[in-house]
Amino acid sequence: MYSLVICSPRPRTHDTALAIAGRVDRAEPLLDVAPDDVITVEEYFALRSGIEVAAFIAGRPAASRFAHRQLGFWRDLLSTLSEGECALIVTHGANVELPAVALALELGVPPLPVPVQYIEGVRVHQLDRRHEVEPLPAR
Repeated sequence: MYSLVICSPRPRTHDTALAIAGRVDRAEPLLDVAPDDVITVEEYFALRSGIEVAAFIAGRPAASRFAHRQLGFWRDLLSTLSEGECALIVTHGANVELPAVALALELGVPPLPVPVQYIEGVRVHQLDRRHEVEPLPAR
């Protein structure tokens, strides 16, 4: 199902990747928890929509830099996938939501209307030379 399964170095993401995909191909240090200068735990849990995340990114340069670093990692990963291949990235909330919202803003589409703290992973597709990112909500 997944050509590549990557998680952060934290045990929780390793366990989540195993539960979703049955394996972990590698742990990636870049996917570790966002530092407090990017977003605190309290700020993270106060964000209730993609629109709020977009405003947060716009108002905090450290969050914008972080989001674009994560998004760069996604793009680098996507460049390694062949047509029809799929990768699973399992990381922490801000590492998923901030770049997902940054990507939506770049594409000029509305951010996903989901409570950001409920996303556990991201499914990345490459189809017809287009990349698609699909959130995997917690069950």
